[in-house]
Amino acid sequence: MTLMLSSRYVAIVFICSLASVSCEFLDEIGGETPPTDTPAADVSVSCGVPAGEYFNVSIGQLEISPNRPSGESWDIDGSFPDPFLEIFVWSSTLEEVTFEVDTSEAASNSTRVDLGVAPVLGLYLLEDEFLVIVVMDDDNLVNDEIGQLALSAEDLIADVNCGPVEYNDGAAVVALNLTIVDDLSR
Repeated sequence: MTLMLSSRYVAIVFICSLASVSCEFLDEIGGETPPTDTPAADVSVSCGVPAGEYFNVSIGQLEISPNRPSGESWDIDGSFPDPFLEIFVWSSTLEEVTFEVDTSEAASNSTRVDLGVAPVLGLYLLEDEFLVIVVMDDDNLVNDEIGQLALSAEDLIADVNCGPVEYNDGAAVVALNLTIVDDLSR
């Protein structure tokens, strides 16, 4: 009678035997066997302490000054701007856009809007790169830049896992709320 064993069965027996031998060997040389009931390490998130190098950036509400910094109206008819965002990664070394992330739809005639931009997922910045968010006014002939924010990896790290954070450009962008989390805490 021939006994046929599957390769899966042989592999399981071999691994179990190997584990048993290694534990006995550790006991003989005075080593400790790893405990089996050790709780997992604490992986809670902390503000300003990323668990990894990749970030997810969600854009919340945008508030714009009702007038240009010069005091003039945004549009020729005196109405509020029609804001939209252009989002990209800029390399200061290459002096070019290395990754175009998103362009949002324009909101109509507003100074406060939730643009509903899809989150930037898995963002990784090199030392010479910046996440650039440009706020634009959608016009018929030429779109006007309202303002822009350039965030380095250090900026993202400082505000990671801190909840919504408000940024401004000190001029026309009164507030742009971002939520930055590290890619491992989602």
